[in-house]
Amino acid sequence: MAKKTSAKSKGYRKYKEKKGLSPAQWKKVWIGVAVVLAIIVLVAVLYDDGSLEVKDGSVVVSGVDPLVVNVKETGAGKYYKLGEVPGIVEGYVAGDTTVIKDRNEPLYFFNPAPDGDAVLDNYSVSGRLGKWKEMPETTYPLIRDYFDDCETGEPVYTQIGGRDVSYYTYTYALTGIAEDPDRTGYSQNMAAYIASCRDDCYVMVSMSKHIETKEEALDDAVLANLLEKVIATITFEE
Repeated sequence: MAKKTSAKSKGYRKYKEKKGLSPAQWKKVWIGVAVVLAIIVLVAVLYDDGSLEVKDGSVVVSGVDPLVVNVKETGAGKYYKLGEVPGIVEGYVAGDTTVIKDRNEPLYFFNPAPDGDAVLDNYSVSGRLGKWKEMPETTYPLIRDYFDDCETGEPVYTQIGGRDVSYYTYTYALTGIAEDPDRTGYSQNMAAYIASCRDDCYVMVSMSKHIETKEEALDDAVLANLLEKVIATITFEE
């Protein structure tokens, strides 16, 4: 009698037919996808990184003489407000406002009042891109190389008005300056870099005074005192 051979022994296998998702299961999948997309859109709409709105190429910003900085070196700008300059040091008046990289980055100048006893020719305040603590190391050697007969003071790292500040002084000869070839004497200056609400930005204060001889130069302590007064006129974003 012949032995029966099973389907299993012949190499046949029975496979279960795989079923697709049911309509109810598909409904749950699409609901899940919709919820995820809604969350992504909501985060994109509600997330505020602090950057300023731009309309028709101009930033929308409030305040008196706002300090605005562009954190992007190329392409469309991305702007942040670092503070305002609502005050002016006694003995000075508001001067011209120029720009740094574009019209949304103002550079405010302040000049001696006609009937005042200001000791500086001018000072300026602006928002800049960079790290306040690193700026002396970056600009210090450039200043010395760029100007003729340039003398520089050592960089100072301190706190003024509760804010971290770095600064240095420098004096250079005006003789032979292309912009004003007939001018003589020296220009005494201070460059100060003040910590802001952003690690990658700082507020810059520059001071300038024309002197005929180096002996007429203001003492560094006088400039430091003036810097303290300028910082007191600035309202910083936190």
